[in-house]
Amino acid sequence: MTAGSILLVDDDEHSLHALRAVLAPLGQRMCTARSGEDALRWLLREEFAVILLDMRMPGLDGLQTAAYVNARARTRHVPIIFLTAHAEDVEQVFRAYAAGAVDYVVKPFNPDVLRSKVAVFVELQRERGERVREARARADAEAIAGTLQLHLLPERLPRLPGLAMAARYRPSERAAQVGGDWYDAIELPGDRVGLVIGDVVGHGVQAATLMGELRAALRAYAVAEPGSPAAALELLNALVARTHKSRMVATLLYMVVEGDGARVRFASAGHLPPLLMDADGATRFLEHRGSPPLGIEERAAFAEWEGELAPGSTVLLYTDGLVERRGETIDAGLERLRTALGAGPADLEELCSHVLDRAAGDGRDRVGRMRDDVALLMVRLEGAPQRALELDLPAEPASVPVVRHRVERWLAETGGGGDDVFAINLAVSEICANAVEHAYGPGPGHTFHVRAGRTGEEVVIQVSDSGRWRPPRGRRRGLGLRITEQLMDAVDIRRSASGTIVRMSKAPVADQGKAPGADEELSGP
Repeated sequence: MTAGSILLVDDDEHSLHALRAVLAPLGQRMCTARSGEDALRWLLREEFAVILLDMRMPGLDGLQTAAYVNARARTRHVPIIFLTAHAEDVEQVFRAYAAGAVDYVVKPFNPDVLRSKVAVFVELQRERGERVREARARADAEAIAGTLQLHLLPERLPRLPGLAMAARYRPSERAAQVGGDWYDAIELPGDRVGLVIGDVVGHGVQAATLMGELRAALRAYAVAEPGSPAAALELLNALVARTHKSRMVATLLYMVVEGDGARVRFASAGHLPPLLMDADGATRFLEHRGSPPLGIEERAAFAEWEGELAPGSTVLLYTDGLVERRGETIDAGLERLRTALGAGPADLEELCSHVLDRAAGDGRDRVGRMRDDVALLMVRLEGAPQRALELDLPAEPASVPVVRHRVERWLAETGGGGDDVFAINLAVSEICANAVEHAYGPGPGHTFHVRAGRTGEEVVIQVSDSGRWRPPRGRRRGLGLRITEQLMDAVDIRRSASGTIVRMSKAPVADQGKAPGADEELSGP
């Protein structure tokens, strides 16, 4: 098909010959049809810039043919100019427009007028084709940029003793708005971790590509200057100023956390301040003297914030898409973020999702799409191991749900059990039910003891009683132990004249395979 092809439909060969002669100067390919049926067959094979359609033809007349054209999704956009030599047909102009016509011409027609009308629609079709091609090219480019952007985010966050981390990235939902927001976590010498949050101003392939350059360069400078965020940013800033000058503007915050999690340093190149939440839920921004965005001044000096975090503290790094809204001040967005962090759940992963939904959830345009991309990174100082849970309960069925509730709360208070909370609780319920049902004979005054502790990331739970378990009774008895063995990483049962002790351990998925180490934490019933 040639761009701007024209379809001529008329049952009179002389009329078709006249139309070809009049429109020849336009230089467009012309296809002819002697009936409405022939015209529809052409439209199944090709796309046309305009259709010139005679109103009176045997078989399908012009109005009927136009109705079919207008009813088909692939052709209803094609403009139709009706041709008529009958004065009474002019009375049907409204029917013609309803059938999809954009204009009509009465024979004998003025050649210059007809040629001008057709030329307008040929040009419109050419422009439409260019817009479609540009939109497809832009969509392809933005898809590549989006893929590049996601691949440049870290596949996993480092695991350091005493530190927990979580991150989220939400791209803009507008295809042309792929941006340069990113986060990174860099393992550094000296048992340190570098945390990065950044935003290249602008959108599209260029922003995503420049983001990749910044990420790679900062990783190198971070290793070269492992203890000084300010020194690393000075090197990065000089590189940006020399190589990109005014072609790139980017904000960035770089934080270094010591291995024990207590000592924290950060420097900022025009980025929004970190948000700190203490263990008691109080929140505040870590304000300090900032510096201009990267590349503005080649010899910019970067101030460094330094302080200590108490156990249980959480620090949030974020990009402006999380807090900026059209028509409101940045202070309103920051206050919304502070409220969202302080009112969130205890689990760090759940808290990360909560903050993203609450703070960024209303940042949409008039058709409901996210205006800007968002990145956020959280780190929590877990501190020293929490105290163990100790429970002494009567050996009665009502005690089992009490244990389940208390263990679940203890897991949340001491760092959570992630996806394993359900498995741990079910295993504890089975063993406690066995102690209640099998350890003692009839009579009051019997008790059992539950102790829960942690060895690093591993959860170790011990259930003990002073009775002697009866053998399983019935074909389906004894399933509790088998279920427990499937749910937990290790189950150890010790029976003696003084009672039964069941010790169970479970580590997060990433830590399975480590030695349980339960004996060091739990030395007795």
